[in-house]
Amino acid sequence: MMNMYGSLSKVFCAVLLVSLMGCAFNVPEKNPISQNNLQEFNNSKALESAYYYPEFPNPVTADHLLYQSVGLGMISGVPAVIRNINVAVASDAQFEEGLRETLRQSNLLSKDEKNAAYILDVHYIDPESLTLKTDIQYKLRKRDVVSPILDREISNTIVMKNSWGGMMWQHARKAKQFSFMISFSSIAWCLEQYNGTSSPDNCTLVFVRQKQLELLRKNPVTPEDFNEIRTRDRTLTN
Repeated sequence: MMNMYGSLSKVFCAVLLVSLMGCAFNVPEKNPISQNNLQEFNNSKALESAYYYPEFPNPVTADHLLYQSVGLGMISGVPAVIRNINVAVASDAQFEEGLRETLRQSNLLSKDEKNAAYILDVHYIDPESLTLKTDIQYKLRKRDVVSPILDREISNTIVMKNSWGGMMWQHARKAKQFSFMISFSSIAWCLEQYNGTSSPDNCTLVFVRQKQLELLRKNPVTPEDFNEIRTRDRTLTN
């Protein structure tokens, strides 16, 4: 009889574990990308050795053309739950919240979005839902004008090494979340560089070595010079 109860207990525990794992895989974390604080995220254990340039975009000042004058327009292509390696990463609402918060922190978001002078339309591109790649197309246009004055695409692929133990799906989730943060900040940085007539062709934040970052802090480069410091090594280690 005891053996029977023991077997039933094991079965029950196994079912419970599978159920809990199912929840972990299908429910996004609460507000995983809403604050978009790259510097704080970068200091976490998972991302200690990740360096990017430029560092978190500077908030624009009142003399900037787009200062508190951008509203979010059409956000398309975002599934109800964004997935990565079949793991829930973020909901569509969290995606929008993260993007809006990034614009707010950069002093770009209008306090009255419905009447904002400029509208940012965003299209999420997810050709394969089970990948680490994040593609976001964004267009800046004047309110009530269809033709964009700025049309760019941000593409990021983040690979995180599981070198400190734990479950691979957790690190895959963090990698995708980090790619969203990088993409949102890249968009904000591109808007920061907009001068009314032009903006850099490629505004994607760049991963660099620590020594490179130290040199760039002393001798900043222009966006046009970014191709010289871009690197294919986007593997994050602890």
